[in-house]
Amino acid sequence: MFGLVDRYVPDAPRPRLTVGAALVTLGVPVTLYAFFALWWPIQMWMYVGRLGSVLVLLTGLFTVAAGNHLLKDVAERASAVDSTDDVVADAATSDPLSTLRRRYAAGDLTDDEFERKLARLTEDGGSAQSLETGTEQTIAE
Repeated sequence: MFGLVDRYVPDAPRPRLTVGAALVTLGVPVTLYAFFALWWPIQMWMYVGRLGSVLVLLTGLFTVAAGNHLLKDVAERASAVDSTDDVVADAATSDPLSTLRRRYAAGDLTDDEFERKLARLTEDGGSAQSLETGTEQTIAE
């Protein structure tokens, strides 16, 4: 349904945000006008008639829906970028001990697993990769 909108609006976030906000800003008053024209007979007959009011209503609703589509698309892209940045930053800055504690706090590890991994980590420094994936590695002596 929004193929035309996606085809003609640039893919960059700023133009999509601008066009989406403009569509919603114009679509809401158009929709309200059409409702007003349909409910008050004098308004309907003075300006656009019943068919015209219905067409204006559909135009207003489509305009609001298209603007909502663009704004939602920009918001989803922004949240996707933020979540990948958090994962990369978290993986780059966390040490194995904080990763172990975070996994334990999230409920990914049982008490026994936590104790065993903590003991292994404090004995020889541990491996961040083995703590991240939860795999067991033999400790070379």
